[in-house]
Amino acid sequence: CFGLAFKPDIDDLRESPALEISTRLAQLHPGEVLVVEPHIDALPAALNDRAQLVPVAQALALAHIAVILVEHKAFKMQSTKAWRSLTVVDTCGLRAHA
Repeated sequence: CFGLAFKPDIDDLRESPALEISTRLAQLHPGEVLVVEPHIDALPAALNDRAQLVPVAQALALAHIAVILVEHKAFKMQSTKAWRSLTVVDTCGLRAHA
């Protein structure tokens, strides 16, 4: 899951649809979900022990499916090649601008 914040390039997770989606995925697949949120240092309690917070590069290298939930600049800066080996579910149109 790429992004947890309420909107791009902030650290505010309050009432974030992305956090809700990530939490649900982690409940369905505990221990299998990687979360990328460049603006926080630790996962919220709802994701503890169910998901792992990782940097962008690590998620791109390890994931099979990328669910882009927030249009962070850190995700926009990744090359098209970096996303190529993944199945991408882009909920915010980030890859449409690549």
